[in-house]
Parts: sequence; structure tokens; C-alpha cells
Amino acid sequence: MGEKSPEISPASASDAVPLVDHHPLTIHHFRLVINMVLSGRGQAVVWSLREPTLATLSRIEAAVGSQIFNEVVFVHGVPGLYQYLKLYFRI
Repeated sequence: MGEKSPEISPASASDAVPLVDHHPLTIHHFRLVINMVLSGRGQAVVWSLREPTLATLSRIEAAVGSQIFNEVVFVHGVPGLYQYLKLYFRI
């Protein structure tokens, strides 16, 4: 686990990458996801109300790298969040 996270500059308004329409995912959010994955302490989950497009997922993968992207679970919608929580808590 001795890997360091990629060099990421501080978040600014120009760093916003649209995750889903009207919901930008900033460099700060990427840093949180990267740190969670590299910490080895658990699974990183990104939830959005609406399903992200393939183009959005491609931009996220390009920003964080495929190694980290493949360790992130993307959940969308209230039913998706409900199903994920049921699996997580085994209910």
C-alpha cells in the first residue's frame, strides 16, 4: 500500500468536472475517492441521484486513472442507494 496518490492541485471553480448534470465533482472530491481507495480501509462508493452517462464515467476514469476507477462503486438513484445499503448491512 505504499503508493502515493497522484499529484492533484487544490480545488477551484475551474477544476469542476461534471459528474451528473448540475452536480460537479471537483478535484477535492477526486482526492477523497483516491485516498479512500489507496487507504485500503474500505470500499469507495460514489452516489448520484441520476445515472452518470458513459461520457461522465469516462471523464472520471481519465481523471483518477483506471486502477483507482476500478476500485470505486458507482450507485445512482434512491432505489440504487437502498439496494446498496441493504447489501452493505446484509438486510
